[in-house]
Amino acid sequence: MLNIIKSLLSAFTWQLVSDALSAVLRRIQWTVVLERLITRAIISGLRWLEKMDTNDVLGDTVELIANMLEEKRLVKAKEYQQQQDKRKTSR
Repeated sequence: MLNIIKSLLSAFTWQLVSDALSAVLRRIQWTVVLERLITRAIISGLRWLEKMDTNDVLGDTVELIANMLEEKRLVKAKEYQQQQDKRKTSR
């Protein structure tokens, strides 16, 4: 009898956790998450490209591109770049 109750309770708990997790995942606007991820990847890639000696990409170029992205309502481009700049100056 106790084993039956334990197995029912266990199944009920896992189903409850599964339902809660799926509800949270359905609420997230994945396009926004993807947009911010791609924006941050672009800015990081440009910063990495700027550090390389084999090209003429300047910090001003990266700044200009970040400003253009921000004008297109990608506000995280500038915000992410400012966070990276703060980390560099604090080191």
